[in-house]
Amino acid sequence: MEKMLVTQYLTSIPGIGKAGAVKLLESAKIPVDKKFTGLGNQQESALESAVAAHIEKKAKAQEKSKK
Repeated sequence: MEKMLVTQYLTSIPGIGKAGAVKLLESAKIPVDKKFTGLGNQQESALESAVAAHIEKKAKAQEKSKK
């Protein structure tokens, strides 16, 4: 996984496509061609927060559509 691009990892998460991965990286201010080994602590934290917010947003949208 160390040599994996962050975009490849993000697109492996259900509900996150290529465009979504790019948006998440942009919001975390991480270059699209970045590998996991090249992430700094602040970038890791920013990415983790962005992914968590994305997942929470998707969950809320699903709950809302069930009503």
